[in-house]
Amino acid sequence: MTRVGFALLLLVGAVASTAQSARQNQGGLEFSADDWEMDGNTKTTRARGNVEVQMGDRKLQAEAVDMKPQENRVEARGKVTVSEGLLSIEGDEAQVEVTTSKGNFRNAVLRYGKSFYAEGRKLESLGDNRYRVTNGKISFCQDCPQSWSVFGTSIELEIEGYAEIHHALFQIKDQPVAYFPIFYFPIKTKRQSGFLLPDIRFSGDLGTQLAQPYFWAIGPDQDATLEYRYMTEGGHRLFNEYRYVYSSRSFIDAKTSYVHNTSVPKVGNDRYGMSANQRWQLSPSWVERYQGELASDTLYPSNFGNDFLNARLPTLSNRLSLSRQDDMTWVTLQGYWNTNNLIRDESKGVKPKGPLNAEPEFIASVPSFALFGPVRFQSDFDYFRLRRDGGPVDEVTGWIREGDRTSLKTRAFMPNTIADLFLLESSVETRTDLYAFDAPGFASSAARARVAFEERLSAQLYRVYDVDFGDLKALKHTWEPVVSWGYSPNDAITKHPFFDQPDYTADGRQLVSPKFDIYDPSPALVSQLSSSEDEARLKPHHLVSWGIGTRVVGRFERASSKVYEELMGLSISQDYDLKADLAQRLNFLGFGAYNGVKIQTEVALDVKTGSANVHNELSATNQHLELSLEQSIRPSLRTYQGSTRLKFLKPLSLYYGATFDAIRKKFSEEHYQVRYDSNASKCWFFSMDVDRRPDSNHPDRNAVQYWPRVGLVVNEAGVSL
Repeated sequence: MTRVGFALLLLVGAVASTAQSARQNQGGLEFSADDWEMDGNTKTTRARGNVEVQMGDRKLQAEAVDMKPQENRVEARGKVTVSEGLLSIEGDEAQVEVTTSKGNFRNAVLRYGKSFYAEGRKLESLGDNRYRVTNGKISFCQDCPQSWSVFGTSIELEIEGYAEIHHALFQIKDQPVAYFPIFYFPIKTKRQSGFLLPDIRFSGDLGTQLAQPYFWAIGPDQDATLEYRYMTEGGHRLFNEYRYVYSSRSFIDAKTSYVHNTSVPKVGNDRYGMSANQRWQLSPSWVERYQGELASDTLYPSNFGNDFLNARLPTLSNRLSLSRQDDMTWVTLQGYWNTNNLIRDESKGVKPKGPLNAEPEFIASVPSFALFGPVRFQSDFDYFRLRRDGGPVDEVTGWIREGDRTSLKTRAFMPNTIADLFLLESSVETRTDLYAFDAPGFASSAARARVAFEERLSAQLYRVYDVDFGDLKALKHTWEPVVSWGYSPNDAITKHPFFDQPDYTADGRQLVSPKFDIYDPSPALVSQLSSSEDEARLKPHHLVSWGIGTRVVGRFERASSKVYEELMGLSISQDYDLKADLAQRLNFLGFGAYNGVKIQTEVALDVKTGSANVHNELSATNQHLELSLEQSIRPSLRTYQGSTRLKFLKPLSLYYGATFDAIRKKFSEEHYQVRYDSNASKCWFFSMDVDRRPDSNHPDRNAVQYWPRVGLVVNEAGVSL
């Protein structure tokens, strides 16, 4: 180096030392460092301290870097990081070519977005998004690499391609559990078509089940899952689930399946099922929706309950609706095709019937609009036509099998604000139901008309207190008093067995008969915690109601955001029957909650007899425990429900949930689960589930189903089971 060049280098070095973050350019490379110097003969630039080098789209950071433009190479040491887009490589030492993406790294870690993680003693960048790891491992858990990984003597991988692992050891917590001479796995950020992990299940009805699913990535907005399932008792099943998402308001999710039956008795050899959930935003004002379920036989929703939303209800629902909404009105036209799903007991000679569809149901709704002056009006119209085989009433459930019902419900109300504090609302509600029956014993028609009047005076008084207790910054205390008067005379009904058939008992259950469908109010009141339910108010009554409630809501500031949580609440209410000169149940509600723990108690006390309906609930949630306990006590019911999930054994979690019938002294339902998660199942999990619940064909027995599940999440948009 010449004296002049050396002097210039010292001068430039002095400037660099005083301006540590100044950007420099050497041999086409932009860099910054705490200190640097250049060899004039070799053109090698040595940078030290917080070095950052920009090589085209790649950025290199290290404690020490030697830039050798004549050799087209950069050598780095000490906390080396090379990043480009989603890719980042961290290591102790690195040699990187400047004009290509090739390079060598020692004790390196490679990450690609949230797709995968690879590390090894030696990592080579081969160019064209290809890499080789020697004596290393790969995992698809970016934030939990210690949970599971695959070790290999040599791992060759291609971004948006596949990883080829030689002498692969599958490890959990660094403990080998399986060996493969060669192992392939996709490492892609985009969804890819391919086979998923097999699924194995066991059940009493269908026997051992072995399924092989296939994921089909049709496009960026749609995909499908295809599956073949062999069942030792159920036969062969083909299943397809199709998903299409145009936007958050326009989508479709449809499931279809076909079963060639070989062993399940008293059902056809060819069985099928269908369910769909679809919505389409036709315009800013018009919305079309369809929700539908169809099954070849009444046992199909029981055998494959996960395919149906209403698997445990007497009727599978098929609903098509068209709605229009604007600033003033909302109108819906809705058609129903309800499919019979009544449960029948083979042991009592009740033979299953085939699928029988109801006629379309027509619903028109006109929400609140100004009628005249301060008076507002709303109305609902409903026509429902039902046809099922087997006589007028189902032998097991007591539901009406055949009939037509036309309903018209109207409500006129007048809200008034008094002194900007109290809200006084006067209302009158009417409902008229017309029935037509063709079945023997119920032939001819029936009608019912109901009316209810109500005056309601309420207010909301509140005050806000500023506090400084950890994350809690403010409290809002609210008082909500309410007084109301309601009157409804006796229903005007025609003489018909539909209204006066007595209750009866079947399978140890008290049934209220008849009932047209799940939404039709029965003649007898159902025992409730409160006598102020909407259905109860449409019964003959003349009530004065009063109540007052108070709540405390806290505002928490967590992670630069505001969170509102209810901390405490108390309420008391009662109805007084003026017609019978009798005080109704006195209803109490109280709860307290803080930091994921909530305790709530509801009591409905009969002031005349002293009897009470009680419901208690305790729940707690944190990072180690999920707990829920419920107790329901009524004259004809006493149940205990509970569930708990223990997560402190991470990555292992245990779950147990059960419902205990204290009157029958037996568990009506139980669910067990043992699950292994890699960081809340973001990457990989294994679980064993066991279900015990009443057999749909034999209510006096419990059916047991158990199945193992294994899931791998390849990447954020990838595949999981």
